[in-house]
Amino acid sequence: MSNDANQPALILTSVADPASGEKIADALVGRGLAACVKVCAACTSTYTWQGKRVREKELPVMVTTTVGRTRQALDALLEVHPYEVPEAIVLASNGTTAAYLDWLAKSTGGD
Repeated sequence: MSNDANQPALILTSVADPASGEKIADALVGRGLAACVKVCAACTSTYTWQGKRVREKELPVMVTTTVGRTRQALDALLEVHPYEVPEAIVLASNGTTAAYLDWLAKSTGGD
């Protein structure tokens, strides 16, 4: 499993409610674009939107995919995400275990 396309990647986003997180999870895992989607407990986000400071409760969402599936996973995320401009930050891995790589590749249709 040394193929760079099969290396882990994590997409970070956030949603306003659990149903939105579940919709993202179902879309990405259901299409084989993510091995796992974690919808986390609510936190407070502070940001600027349309010139105003906003403070809202949001749920962080972590999408586990592969480098090779990142573009497709991002496209699917943007397709189902309810926000006009959703956070979509991709983090690549510097390493993991062979067993995890094998599971990740199998879950996302990798070699």
